[in-house]
Amino acid sequence: MIENKNVGTLTVRKDSAQVVFNENIKNID
Repeated sequence: MIENKNVGTLTVRKDSAQVVFNENIKNID
């Protein structure tokens, strides 16, 4: 679960931002 963890930098590039966010979520789990 996400608790006091930096999810990372969300770079807004059309759909790229969502992809980067999802990848970081998987890594943190």
